[in-house]
This record gives sequence, C-alpha cells and structure tokens, in this order.
Amino acid sequence: MERKFRVPKKDDDFDIFSIRMSKSLIEKTDEIARKTNRSRNDVVNLCVAFATENFEDEINIAEKPRKPKGPKVY
Repeated sequence: MERKFRVPKKDDDFDIFSIRMSKSLIEKTDEIARKTNRSRNDVVNLCVAFATENFEDEINIAEKPRKPKGPKVY
C-alpha cells in the first residue's frame, strides 16, 4: 500500500482583503517580520488585533472625567 502525504485544509475563519499602505510602513512591517521570524501577514494581524483591543475614540476620551491636577483642596 502506497503511503501519501496529505496536508489538510486549515480550519480557520479568515477572510482575504487588500489594503494600501505607504512604502515606509511596509518597510517597517517587513523589518519587524524579519526580526521576529514571522510573516508580514502575521505582523499585520498582530498590529490590527492590538489596535482594535486598545482603541479609544476621541469622542469617548473627551467625555471621560479628567482628574484634577495638583493637591486636593478641601
């Protein structure tokens, strides 16, 4: 019986789309990918995940109560 090597399809929930990036941003992304031994795609996914998890829009920032600076006055 002949044995064959088969690679199963990844079971993932990814979509493919295109984006435009400046050449300098691509170069920086590629440098990070090279230094971390990851693909450009991995680096972009990590960046987008970080940005979406740590996003604050300017409207919500402006509505947050600000702590007074300096010593408390009683």
